[in-house]
Amino acid sequence: YPMGIHEIVFYLILLVTIRYIVKEVKTRSLRGVTKNFIFGTPREYTSDIKIFMFMDLISSTSYAEKLGHKKYSKFICDIYSEIDEYVLATKGNIYQYVGDEVVIVWDIKDGIKKDNFLKLFLQFEQRLLELKDYFNKTYEIFPQFKAGFHVGEVAIAEVGDILKREVAFHGDAVNTTARICSL
Repeated sequence: YPMGIHEIVFYLILLVTIRYIVKEVKTRSLRGVTKNFIFGTPREYTSDIKIFMFMDLISSTSYAEKLGHKKYSKFICDIYSEIDEYVLATKGNIYQYVGDEVVIVWDIKDGIKKDNFLKLFLQFEQRLLELKDYFNKTYEIFPQFKAGFHVGEVAIAEVGDILKREVAFHGDAVNTTARICSL
C-alpha cells in the first residue's frame, strides 16, 4: 500500500468523525436548535409557535394481531415510506414516529401557507388510495388514518444525554394535539 497504516487509521478516524458530525447536525435540524448546537449552546431553550399534526393508524392493534410483528413492521414501513415527499412539499418536519403514529410539525408561517398542514393529510390519504391494490394484495389490509391538528407556543429543548439525545417540544399545544387525535 502506498500509505502507511498510520495514514489509513487517520483517514478512517476522520471519516467516522465527519459522519458523526453530519448525523448530529441532521438530528438537530429544527430551527433554533441547529444554530445553538453549531455555536456551542446546545442546551439553550427556545420557544416558538408551531403547528402539530398527530396522525394515527386506525385499527392498528387488530392489524398487528392479524399480520404478526414482522409483517406488521413491514406494513408500517411501507406506509411511512410514502409520507416523506408530502412532508417536504408542505415544508413540515417529521418530529417522531411513535409506533403506528407519526407526529409532524410546521413553523406557523409554513404550515398556514396554502393550508400546508391540511394539504399533507389529504394528499397522503389520496396516495394511500392509489396504493389500495398493493396493500390489499400484500397485506389484505388497507390502512386508514385519523389525525389531530393544533397550533400553539411550545418550548423546544434538547433532552437526554449519553444514551439518547433528541429535540423535544413541551407545552400545551402538544398535549392538546394528542387529545384531539384520540377523539
